[in-house]
Amino acid sequence: MAACACWANGGTRGDKFNDDSNLVKLPAFSVFNASAELDVTENITVQVKGTNLSNALGLGQGGGQQLVPGAADGAVILARPIFGRAVQGSVLFKF
Repeated sequence: MAACACWANGGTRGDKFNDDSNLVKLPAFSVFNASAELDVTENITVQVKGTNLSNALGLGQGGGQQLVPGAADGAVILARPIFGRAVQGSVLFKF
């Protein structure tokens, strides 16, 4: 008998400051993730997972401002972007 399970989650990360002095604000963003798993037979399971399905742009964490020699207009702001949309699948064989 085939069994199926589905999951979804998401959330919004509001505006947040990137430095201890609260001078540089990173913008808010929202993400949506989902996955599904299907037991095709007793020995075969198929899974599919999608992350950031809306392909949102966002900065997940920052490192404040850094003074960089030769920077044209002041300090450089460091921040790590979130990954774009990704979908992956897998098949599990039990033997």
